[in-house]
Amino acid sequence: MSTRKLALAGCGKSYAALFPRTAAVIHRGGSGTSHSAARAGVPSIVTPFAGDQFFWAERLRLAGVVPAAVDRRRPKAEAFASALDFAAVRVQSRARVLGETMRAENGVMDAVVALARIVAG
Repeated sequence: MSTRKLALAGCGKSYAALFPRTAAVIHRGGSGTSHSAARAGVPSIVTPFAGDQFFWAERLRLAGVVPAAVDRRRPKAEAFASALDFAAVRVQSRARVLGETMRAENGVMDAVVALARIVAG
């Protein structure tokens, strides 16, 4: 991992400002946090516990930017250490490319164009 410092989300900083400064993001896998971590171009370690978090953890895994989710029922230090090693060695470049791709997109405009096409028939 790099020499970047550990930071705690929810401490008054926006994810958009915080996540690009981290080596990896450990989170529960909600849609907003998953998107912000992917857009920042950094690997994630996900510990889902409810709702759509499992879906987003799997989507990030399929994108190749996270290891398998850490079991929330048995969150052991060894599991996080292994996940961090995986993130440091195996997925940093994929996460960076995914982030660059996401930052280049204009999702709102793309949606408006698609809806206009549908309405125009």
